[in-house]
Amino acid sequence: MSKKLILISSIGSAIALIGVMAALLYTNVWSPVWNPFHLSPAEAIEEVLQKMDKVQNYHLKVDSQLTTGNNQGILSFSLDGVTDKSQKAARKKDYIFSLKLSALGQPMLFVGEAKTLGDISYVKITNFPSVPILTMLGLNPATFQNKWIKIDKNSLASTRKRMGIYKGEEGTKTEKEKLTQEITDLFDKEKTKIIKIGKELKDEKVNGKSAYHYLAQCDTSELKKVLLKLNSLIVGQPSLFNTPKEKEDWQKFTKVFFQEYDGIAQKIGKINFEIWIGKRDKLLRRIKLAKGIDLTEFVNPEKISKMSIKKVNILLDISLSDFDQKVEINPPSTAESVEDIISKMGFAQNLLQQYKSSTGTLNLFNNQNPY
Repeated sequence: MSKKLILISSIGSAIALIGVMAALLYTNVWSPVWNPFHLSPAEAIEEVLQKMDKVQNYHLKVDSQLTTGNNQGILSFSLDGVTDKSQKAARKKDYIFSLKLSALGQPMLFVGEAKTLGDISYVKITNFPSVPILTMLGLNPATFQNKWIKIDKNSLASTRKRMGIYKGEEGTKTEKEKLTQEITDLFDKEKTKIIKIGKELKDEKVNGKSAYHYLAQCDTSELKKVLLKLNSLIVGQPSLFNTPKEKEDWQKFTKVFFQEYDGIAQKIGKINFEIWIGKRDKLLRRIKLAKGIDLTEFVNPEKISKMSIKKVNILLDISLSDFDQKVEINPPSTAESVEDIISKMGFAQNLLQQYKSSTGTLNLFNNQNPY
């Protein structure tokens, strides 16, 4: 082989090798610390937030626990299912959930399924614990257990009016949609200010996918600013309140809350959490929060000795996967309306009647738009 041909072959091989290395570095299949395409923490958060807005379908798994300081269970909640956002006006969800309460001595486990298709939701309770007090009130789980219950927001609003539960100005669907969009826009604009990246941790795999790993922190000062703006949006929407008195009570509550906010935030302490972002797709793969809260910080010193629980631990673990994979979510073949279920519960009817006769109205759904 001539020297010229050897030189050309060597140059070609070098170019090909450099091209392959560049591709591996750019796609983060190979990502050493000196990778020039490696995202900085700030760039990673900015990009992941932008990309997650464009995701149409995904699988979501949530595990959460609330325990005492010695790790005795108080409450646990899990959720597992899929979401389809491809139709903005008719989003769909299909989830299995479980809730375990252990704070009342005897553990109680609630298990069920839930579907949402636009304005209509379906719920099926597959496990309902035996609770003596509910049995005494005449609640028979057979009335609803293992049955799909249909909850239509529009028909439910009419039912509430007919039962006297809701009185006052009704917010229109357009008003609700406008408020929802305003809240969405608010968080879209401010979310990068709330989340602050503390440091970059060692890269890990999440559900078999390589991911950047960061330690983040919630900026409580920025969160307060967002909550103040959110409160202004709520107060500016009359249809959220049944009466002027309800609006006045809400304003009194939020005034006290924001006055005490800084002190509460200081007592809770720093809120750190871990974030995993996919190296190749730059999508959010996992969030994990583990936080202990000293409850003695919130009571007078002389009452501490009487407290049965002095510390609680919060664990929240969220993982996302199967982005933009096709999902099919259909309503159940048969379902009973929530109104029919309520009509079969004698104690519920008696409770409603007692409230209506004593107060003239029943505001079980205070501060909620009937839609």
